[in-house]
Amino acid sequence: MTRVESRQEALARAWSVYEGMPAEIAGARLTLSEHKLLIKRPLHMEGRIDQLYFGNAGRYVIVDSKRRFKPRVTPEDLVQLSCYRFMLDYSDETSMCRGRLAEHGYIRAVGNGQPRYLPVRLLPANAVVALYQRWLSLYEGTARNVLFQATEENCAKCVGRMTCNQVF
Repeated sequence: MTRVESRQEALARAWSVYEGMPAEIAGARLTLSEHKLLIKRPLHMEGRIDQLYFGNAGRYVIVDSKRRFKPRVTPEDLVQLSCYRFMLDYSDETSMCRGRLAEHGYIRAVGNGQPRYLPVRLLPANAVVALYQRWLSLYEGTARNVLFQATEENCAKCVGRMTCNQVF
């Protein structure tokens, strides 16, 4: 190992200690950073992955940074990271990841002070497909919104009442 390489390795170790990175990605190789992903099959999806590390356990681990003053993982974070995993699995560009992606990722919550890495257990591919299909049917208007209860009072305030088929 050259002096430059050993210095780079020492800097990477110092960075991971400062960041408080989990052991599995501390000192791991950063594979992708701010990388746009696009797949057209089996579903059309696109997104920009913050970081992808080749972890110490021989698995690729997704990390997404969020500015949060209260470190937490939201349902949206779970879906976002799970979609990234799905895209990495199906993208021709990232075929090196196939079958080697971790079942979890991390939200890197940055707020006051030191970043915190919060683990996220990712959804399986079939759950991502189901969520995508549900979103698509809502977007296309072919599904009912089960969260909205059609009542005379609710419908009177609804902006879509002129084109709706509900009668009261």
